Amino acid sequence: MDFFQTRMGKIFFEGTMPRLCRAIEDLNNKLDRYLDDSTKNGSPSNTFGWADFKTDDTMLEKAAEIVSLQGEEECFTTLIINSIMSDSDGSASRLIEDYRRASIEERRAVDGIFVDLTGWSFGTLVKKYLDMVKAQSKEEI
Repeated sequence: MDFFQTRMGKIFFEGTMPRLCRAIEDLNNKLDRYLDDSTKNGSPSNTFGWADFKTDDTMLEKAAEIVSLQGEEECFTTLIINSIMSDSDGSASRLIEDYRRASIEERRAVDGIFVDLTGWSFGTLVKKYLDMVKAQSKEEI
C-alpha cells in the first residue's frame, strides 16, 4: 500500500497540502505587495509617498533668516497651531495610522519634527495621550 492510499496520506494530500499551497501563495502575494510599496518613489516605505511637495530653498533660507534675526518664531509657531486647528480634514487616527505604517527612517523624521514643534517625540505624545485617556476613564468610574 502506498502512502496516498493510507488514511494519513489522504489527510495529507487532501487537507495539509492544499493548505500549505494556499499559505505559500498568500505569503507570496503579501511579499509582492510589500515590494511594490517599497519601490514606489524610491523609498523603503510609501507611507508618505503622496507628500511630494516642492519647496524652494531660497524661500526657506529667507524664512530662517527672518525668524532668527527678527524673532518671528512665535508668529510662525502660531501660524502652525492655527493651521492645525483650522484643518477641517485633520484626523488624529490617520496621523497615528501613518506613523504606525511608517518605516524607521520616516518615524525618525516625524519624531524630529514633533520634537522641534512640541519638545516631545510623536511616540511620547501617543504615550502621554494613552495615559491621559486612562486617567480620565478612572475618574469617570
